[in-house]
Amino acid sequence: MRKHMNQYKQLTEGQRYQISALLKVETLQKDIALILGVSPPTISRELERNTGKRGYRPKQAHIKADRRRQAAEKSIKMTVEVVRLIVSVASSHLDKLRHLL
Repeated sequence: MRKHMNQYKQLTEGQRYQISALLKVETLQKDIALILGVSPPTISRELERNTGKRGYRPKQAHIKADRRRQAAEKSIKMTVEVVRLIVSVASSHLDKLRHLL
């Protein structure tokens, strides 16, 4: 278990518009991070993921982020409960097979 769990928060649509405005006046990424109260790597990742041929576009960036978040939510997490269910079902099937032999 980790000693310290980081609380990650996604950028809001408003923060994305702030990023866009600050980029237009040539604000450095580290200064944007300071203004928004996030880490510099957060800004770097945001720009890397969401800057296209037409530059950083906050509305499109937010739509893309929502799609990535929805796709991530759809994946099944291998929790302790899921493992227990798998073991239980597998054991039940094995017991039935043993009775046939």
